[in-house]
Amino acid sequence: MTLSLHYILYRCIPFHNALRKGNFPLLHSLSRLHNFDTSETTKEYARVLGSVGIDLVDVTRIAKLLSQYGDRFCVRVLGPDEMSQLNGRFDRAQFIAGRFAAKEAAIKALGRYIVERPSLTKIQIVNDGTGRPSLDLSHLAYPQLARVSAQLSISHERSHAIAIVILTEES
Repeated sequence: MTLSLHYILYRCIPFHNALRKGNFPLLHSLSRLHNFDTSETTKEYARVLGSVGIDLVDVTRIAKLLSQYGDRFCVRVLGPDEMSQLNGRFDRAQFIAGRFAAKEAAIKALGRYIVERPSLTKIQIVNDGTGRPSLDLSHLAYPQLARVSAQLSISHERSHAIAIVILTEES
C-alpha cells in the first residue's frame, strides 16, 4: 500500500497520538472508524511509544555507490548475516537500499536512548520464516535498550526504498 499524505494525516497520526498518550477509548473509536483490529492492539500497545524513525533512500544512488566501491561499500553497511543474504541476489541495489533505510531509521529512533551513533554494521536486519524483517540490536551494548521493543517495516519501489522503525518501552 502506498501511504498518501491524506492517509498519514487522517489515519496514522491520530492513531499514533492515541497510542502515545495512552488514550485507549480514543484508540478504540479510531480503530472502528478506520477498520483497525484492536483485539491484540490494546495488549500489544500497553507499552509506551518511545520514538519513531523514518528514512527514504534513492536506489540509483546506492547502485552508483555499488558500481564505484563494490564490496567495500557493502562491508561498511551490512553485517555478516546480511552479507550472506546479499550473495546471489539479483536486486542487490534495492536490497542494500532497503537495509540502509532501515538502519538509518533505527538510528533516528534510537537517538532518544543512545549518545553515540552506532556503526551501521552493529544494527542488523534479520528476516523471520515468512520474510518479515526485524531489528537485531543485540550487538549494541546499551542497558537502556533492555526494555525497548522495535517494529520495522521496509518497502521498495523501483527508484526508492523507505523504512520506518517504531520503538516502544515497557510501561
